[in-house]
Amino acid sequence: RVVIPAMNAVQGVAVTPRYVFVATSSALGVFDRGFARWLPPVTRRDGWPGGAVQLFVGDPTDDVLWFVTSSGMYRYRAVLNDLARANLADQPRQ
Repeated sequence: RVVIPAMNAVQGVAVTPRYVFVATSSALGVFDRGFARWLPPVTRRDGWPGGAVQLFVGDPTDDVLWFVTSSGMYRYRAVLNDLARANLADQPRQ
């Protein structure tokens, strides 16, 4: 069973070679471009921090999403369905 939250107030969109990420205050939507299908949303139950998204960037080298909310910086790996709060040492470098 999948609970689909309201996804009508998009706060950010990021694209990597394989995925399209869509952020709302209540969930993260992930579209797998390779299989042309939506994956189950990442909700607060899964660790989605909620609130306003201040920065939302897809890393094209490894299909990882980086985003910042008022509660911190996070990394999401769609291939592993892994959402984690990032440490400063984990931040992408320019």
